[in-house]
Amino acid sequence: GGFQVQLQDEQQHRAELSIAVGEAQHRVAELEGASLHGEGDSGEEVRRFAEEEARELRERLRAAEGKLLDSQSTRDMFAKETDMYRSELKVSREERSRLEEDLAKAQDKLHELQAARLQADPSAAQQDVIATMQKDFEGRVERY
Repeated sequence: GGFQVQLQDEQQHRAELSIAVGEAQHRVAELEGASLHGEGDSGEEVRRFAEEEARELRERLRAAEGKLLDSQSTRDMFAKETDMYRSELKVSREERSRLEEDLAKAQDKLHELQAARLQADPSAAQQDVIATMQKDFEGRVERY
């Protein structure tokens, strides 16, 4: 999102600088043409000024291009990180699903074993219920 906007801004800035360089070069050519037609020292001064302006615009263009490349590489780096995190998330979700299935199977088996034990010895089941209730009571007492 934000990097895409920054990238578009950099591309727009680069295009503007390219246009400005082209205009400056065009002015230099016009001024050189005017100085050839006899406008003298003021034409030479204007030409030097225009060349300096064109040089500065070229430098700004190179700087903007460098920033654009940096922005693109940063965007690519974040895209790779995002892909990596998505892959890790997918693996984690698959692992969670597998563990939930294993837990459900283990709970089913526990219930089956408890039912079999209850049928075999009802007094042992009562003892288990009493022990469970006692633990629950002790846990509640500790909390309050």
